[in-house]
Amino acid sequence: EGSKANTKTEDVEVAEAAADKSFEDDDVSPFAKKNFSEQARLIFAICFGDFMHNLCDGFFVGAGFAGCSDSVAWGIAIGTILHEFP
Repeated sequence: EGSKANTKTEDVEVAEAAADKSFEDDDVSPFAKKNFSEQARLIFAICFGDFMHNLCDGFFVGAGFAGCSDSVAWGIAIGTILHEFP
């Protein structure tokens, strides 16, 4: 029984060490280390860039349907959809 108690104590110590390590600064993302103003600027830049990307995609698809044959326009639309996937 002494070895079981010793093993249980060691398990608890290992679990506590893992819990303590999970809150170290190394595990925090670079985004979480920034203050609110920096986070807001970064979020705005990402959203604005995504908006412009999607707007241009819409222009190209619209131009394809307005000025090209149906088969070319559908090719542009499908290409635009597929380029969103990695």
